[in-house]
Formats: sequence, structure tokens, C-alpha cells
Amino acid sequence: MDKNCEKVCAWLSEVEDDYALFDSDDTDADSDFCIENVESDSDESTDQTTSNVRRRSPSLSAKIRANYQNKKDLRDTTKAEIDALLGLLYLAGYLRSNHLNLHNLWCTDGFAPEYFRAIMSEKLFSLLLRAVRFDDIETRNVRRAIDKLAPIRTVFDDFVRRCKANYTVGENCTIDEMLEGFRGRCSFRQYIPNKPNKYGIKIQALVYSRTFYTSNMEVYVGTQPDGPFKCDNSPSSIVKRLISPISKTGCNITMDNWYNSIPLANELLKNHNLTVMGTLRKNKREIPPVFLETKKREVNSTVWIWKRPFTYNLYSKQK
Repeated sequence: MDKNCEKVCAWLSEVEDDYALFDSDDTDADSDFCIENVESDSDESTDQTTSNVRRRSPSLSAKIRANYQNKKDLRDTTKAEIDALLGLLYLAGYLRSNHLNLHNLWCTDGFAPEYFRAIMSEKLFSLLLRAVRFDDIETRNVRRAIDKLAPIRTVFDDFVRRCKANYTVGENCTIDEMLEGFRGRCSFRQYIPNKPNKYGIKIQALVYSRTFYTSNMEVYVGTQPDGPFKCDNSPSSIVKRLISPISKTGCNITMDNWYNSIPLANELLKNHNLTVMGTLRKNKREIPPVFLETKKREVNSTVWIWKRPFTYNLYSKQK
């Protein structure tokens, strides 16, 4: 098992170990496992860290203990196991298996990937998923007073930072929202009936159109409490925050009519050297009046208007 864990850790070799997984005894978590960051005392680069794996408290919480009779299943976890857990989760997404039942990934009928059974048992995988936490429960309430995303703020911001640093997007990008399916307890869970999952966490993202690489993103949590994390949730403000990795690069951004507007496109061109292509809502006052007269237009007809620095296109689709 240790050799297999090391193989998965190799896939994550470029990922620094500067995340923290803490235990919790509240209603949302029931683990005593944690990974705590300890700065390296060596003469190497100051941003290098080592993970000191330990038990946060001397005994496991009663909730987990009651479900396991074999105490061997409740041994302390290790850094290699946590890296393997993250690697398997990443691999499940890469293989498009993230929507399968967990048992199907460990079945022995020949259809499941062998990686999962080779790395760890299904029981250990389930236990780690249940136990892993990304913040310190002792300070969570204090941080929640100013940030609704406090339980995952550190690891989420670090993930986004690495997305920006590890890849340079090309000339065509897209800004849109996605709904990650989630039906658990969450104050900012969204219900969007026209999405496949309907219930979930809404994420706004800047994505490279060719490779679908996510360069920047932010979780929509509604109105934040007063403090450093409170921000404007208007479409134009969201766009201006998301385009930070590509500002002044001359890229083109495609977005739908919820984000797009003439003043925003003008500002992105003048201040950020970015062009925009997207749809507009009919109630935008900057739209030329001739575009609003659509009743008498022929089906599949197209009208173009060039008004520096914008090009307007009206396509009359079949009703």
C-alpha cells in the first residue's frame, strides 16, 4: 500500500504541502485527523513546507468511534494517505467518474479503474473523506463572523493562486457561472432549476476556451458580513475581479448577457486592453434603436452595425 501511495504522491509532486486539515467536534464535522503546516528549518527556500501529521486530540470523536468496531481502522493518518486521497479525487474527475457511486469505483467486476483498489481500501477512502477538514475549528466561529467561506477559505484561495501561477491562458477566454452539485447544509447553496444539478454551490470562473483550464474563480456566497471579504456582487464587478490574470494581455473574453454590457466592454478595452464578445439584454439603453424593431424582420436575417469601437450584430432566429 505504501508504494502505491507514493505513486499517487508523485502525481502531486508539484503541489506544495501548505494546506491545513483540522479536526472538528461540531455538527458539521466529526474527525480528529489533521495536517498541520510546519515551516522548514533548513536553508532551503522559505516557501518550502513540510507536513507534520498528528492526532489533534487524544481520542477519536464518539461519532466515528461508534461506527467502527475494529480499532485498526481508526489509526492515525499520514501525509502520504492525504496526498493519495487528493490524488484519487483528482483522478476520479479526470476519468469523469466523479458522479459514480463510490462503491462502483472499488468493485471487482472488471469495469472499475484499478487505481482505486491499488491505492487504498474503500473503507479507508470513505473514512478520510468523512474526517478531512480544511480549517481550525477552534477559530472557525471568529472567522465566520467576517467570512461565510471561512471553512475552506485558505485551501480555496491557495488553489486559485496556483491556477493563476501554473498556466498562462491563450487569446480566447470565457467568463461564466457553474453550479457544483451539493445538497448539504450551506447558507449560500443555490437553486437554479435550469442546471443539471439544480442545487449546489455557484462558482464564477474565467476559463481558457481551448483547453477549458480554469484560470481564476470565486465562490458566490451572497452578501458577506462587513469586513475584508465583503465585495460588490454586481456583474461588472465580478468580471473585473476575474480578469486579473489576463489584464493588459490583449485577450478576448466571451460572456453571456448577465455579465456583458456596453460600459463594461468599453472599460475593459480602455483600462485592461481586453476585447469582449457576447450577447446583450434588450433593456440595455446603449443598443441601437434599429435593433429593437424585430417583429418585421425576416427569419434568419442578419443586421450589422459598426459604431466605433463596437460591432453590433442582430440575428433574427426562427420563432
